[in-house]
Amino acid sequence: YIYNGLHQRLFEQKKPFMLKREVSASEKGYHEETMFVHDIFLPVLSNENEVEAILVFSRFGGPFSDEEMQEYIGLTKQISISLQKIALYEQSEQARETVQHILNTVQEGIHFVDKNGNSKIVNKQMVALLQKQSIVELEGASYEQWARGLVEQSDAGITLCDYLQSIIFNGDEEREPFVYHLPQKRKVIQVYAKPLYRNGERQGTVFVHRDITKEFE
Repeated sequence: YIYNGLHQRLFEQKKPFMLKREVSASEKGYHEETMFVHDIFLPVLSNENEVEAILVFSRFGGPFSDEEMQEYIGLTKQISISLQKIALYEQSEQARETVQHILNTVQEGIHFVDKNGNSKIVNKQMVALLQKQSIVELEGASYEQWARGLVEQSDAGITLCDYLQSIIFNGDEEREPFVYHLPQKRKVIQVYAKPLYRNGERQGTVFVHRDITKEFE
């Protein structure tokens, strides 16, 4: 429908225009006399100056004023900005899903936490390691919330806790990889950390938990 009739003029000229026409029978209702209506057609343009949507306003009795025309043009600009935000959000979500799929193919447990220790990104291997059911459970989880499950099932206990805290909260980037055992799972895990910087500012830490059980057999 958007490509039919008068709308084609908007695609070609990309400028609003007004049209006076006789009211159709379906629009008259119970009125029998000849009536006229003014339609105003306005394009919603993208950053690339392409028509993304069309606004149509109709008025019986009289034309739209220049002031009203400018108000409607301002409205199309606001709608254009909103559509751009939606498009950016969808692109961001697609990129996030792609990154998540990539992380889930990695055998190691991957865990990114911010400077405050809050969980931001995990893969499914890390979810299993932290004894959770889904990634959603760890999204935004505080240090106390996600670390408790790991520390409690490890034989390292306080030592593992000190290792994590010194890196997350003290920014100790020189710590060597740490090895801990999970007795109930009969696994040996090695964890190492890498800081993540953006524009010279530390954003957080990426922890990699690698199963090295076979190396101890």
